[in-house]
Amino acid sequence: MKTKNKEQITRKDALKKMGTYAAFTALGTMVLLSPKASQAGSTSPTPPKRETPPPSAPKKED
Repeated sequence: MKTKNKEQITRKDALKKMGTYAAFTALGTMVLLSPKASQAGSTSPTPPKRETPPPSAPKKED
């Protein structure tokens, strides 16, 4: 059997709470994804190693 939540809030209160959460979410996202901090923590990628081909055998002259 489902129980009903007897504590209801008004639409105005709900929008106010949602606005507060949205502001904190945006602030947290900006802090976590700030370009300076992410740039400082990253390193430049190393170029891939190229394998040198084996030396070619001298051509035989007929």
